[in-house]
Amino acid sequence: MGFNTLTKEQQETLYISYKSDVDWDLEPGEEYVVVVVKQAPNIYTVVANGYGIFKEDKELKGALKNVLTKKELTDKNGTVLKLK
Repeated sequence: MGFNTLTKEQQETLYISYKSDVDWDLEPGEEYVVVVVKQAPNIYTVVANGYGIFKEDKELKGALKNVLTKKELTDKNGTVLKLK
């Protein structure tokens, strides 16, 4: 879905703009799942310097892979978590 096709509310609640000194090989226009922590009002940081950034693995049909480790996101039992 293109960003410009979203309502203003969707743009403000579903997507973020992010700047960093670290290059995680993120591709413009691609969708990522980002785990953030609130540091102060309106200030959020990515968990663990990038270990909180995931991308959907199309080959694994919805499984999330960490952009740094390239490992699938799992629960405490080792079960691979997938997007619905």
